[in-house]
Amino acid sequence: MTTTDIAPDSVAVTSEQNQTLLERLVTNTSNSSIGKSWIFSGCIYFIFSTVLGFLLDIVRFDSDSYLVFSNIDRFFQFWSLYRTSIVLLVVVPMLIGLAMCVVPRQIGANSIIFPRAAAFGFWVWFLGSGITVFGFLANGGFGSPELGSQREAVALTLVGLLLVIAGICMSVICLLTTIISGRCMGMNLRR
Repeated sequence: MTTTDIAPDSVAVTSEQNQTLLERLVTNTSNSSIGKSWIFSGCIYFIFSTVLGFLLDIVRFDSDSYLVFSNIDRFFQFWSLYRTSIVLLVVVPMLIGLAMCVVPRQIGANSIIFPRAAAFGFWVWFLGSGITVFGFLANGGFGSPELGSQREAVALTLVGLLLVIAGICMSVICLLTTIISGRCMGMNLRR
């Protein structure tokens, strides 16, 4: 009987080492990486919202001239985008990202419960946020239809908002499930 020895330098490469950055980003289910994705996306939308708020403030200084926006309806649509993006695209994602990183460590859990659902919730939110912003930019904001809002773009905006809310709800359900049933032995909801 013969034995075959494998040289240490010819060890098979694992699948994690062959993955590209995009593959690791999409398929990662670690609660800290999902939380970092929420926080990073919230920071990107914070920059976008800050620039948008600055443009809206330029128009507010001189209300007769619409240097940036063509009419009052477009101004109202971008004002609505600014308010919506601050709440649903900046504040809530940053809080969810912080909770994704901190909650499992606080309660003694190894990971978040339903990590794939939490990652799916992030990607649904991310897709919905892009669709929402694109719908607003395509003249589909919450303006009045008589003044030129396009019905297809308004429908696109509403679908994007539905996806944003669905992604947020899915991730919050994963967090609440982790809090309720992922605690370490001896820990109850009161301590």
